[in-house]
Amino acid sequence: MESVLVVSRICQEIEALIAVHGDTRGQLAAVVEDARQWLERQAEARRKLFSL
Repeated sequence: MESVLVVSRICQEIEALIAVHGDTRGQLAAVVEDARQWLERQAEARRKLFSL
C-alpha cells in the first residue's frame, strides 16, 4: 500500500514539472501515464484480493 502512495505522489510531482519543463513534456507525460497504469493494475489486484 505504501508503494501506491509513493507512486501517486511522484505522479503529482512529475505533472507539476511538465508545466515547468516544456522541452521534456512528452517524456514526463509518458512516465506519468505508465505510473498511472501501474496504479490501476495495483487497484485491480487489491479488488480481486479482497473480493474473495
